[in-house]
Amino acid sequence: MSETPRFHQYEVRHTTPGMEIDNAHTTLELMQMSENTTANFFAWSHKAWELTRRPFYNVYPSVVKCLGNTSLAFSLRQLTRFFEPTAICLPEGYELYLENQLKVSSVIVSVLPPSTLAPLDPLKNFDHPICRMVANVTSKDGRDGLYYIHYSSDGLLSDQAAPSGESPALLRLCLGVIMLSKDPEFAKRILLNRDRKRIDRLNTPGKMQLAVDRAIRNGRNGWTIGEHLEVSPHTRRPHFAIRWTGPGRKVPKLRPIKGCVVNRARVYPIPTGYMDEKTGPNG
Repeated sequence: MSETPRFHQYEVRHTTPGMEIDNAHTTLELMQMSENTTANFFAWSHKAWELTRRPFYNVYPSVVKCLGNTSLAFSLRQLTRFFEPTAICLPEGYELYLENQLKVSSVIVSVLPPSTLAPLDPLKNFDHPICRMVANVTSKDGRDGLYYIHYSSDGLLSDQAAPSGESPALLRLCLGVIMLSKDPEFAKRILLNRDRKRIDRLNTPGKMQLAVDRAIRNGRNGWTIGEHLEVSPHTRRPHFAIRWTGPGRKVPKLRPIKGCVVNRARVYPIPTGYMDEKTGPNG
């Protein structure tokens, strides 16, 4: 198997908004205009994402697994930073599921300050942020679509506090990525291959920023999360796995996967040769 997973890309799917959206609007204005219908919010999320030059995070399998086992026992108001609309892309084979029916391959997530809600309902006193997600989903019968999730509870971000009917794993993933996104131990800028090969030359902030700008100009305004996260060596049993083939990669086929030792290079070598027949155990 390849050491580098294949990642889904967020697809901007067509909606039928009841308004025209152009670059003259600020993201806050678009958000306030989009409250009338869900379709309008889809349009706002997509447009706001485009205005911020389509930022995205590729989340590696080890992080998907770890965040799936992580308890987020804190309040949304304790989240220390807001998050402009940003795509989170999952690796193939590690998609999340909503209600065990809709497969989530990528999602645009944003965390907005309470001031964005004040003009919408002046009678309410909002004192905590809101988290909104627009997910690319695929149903069991193969139909693609969008799924809108709104989370504004001030309760603890635990399994019990997750919105009814929605996947707490997706909420944990999105908020976990937000918390890791400013941590240089886990979040790494995606650079062009020419710059990755000479990473040792990008030894000043100015040179690194030039490399980042080149990547953004080429449509790679992204980061990886957990690319170098250590995973303990373990064995993988032989099994079959679905591989999507054919035009548009829509035809599922089973392919055999060989058993192997994962991360075998990290296994400490065991010395041998002390018990051979010539010398015996006592030399």
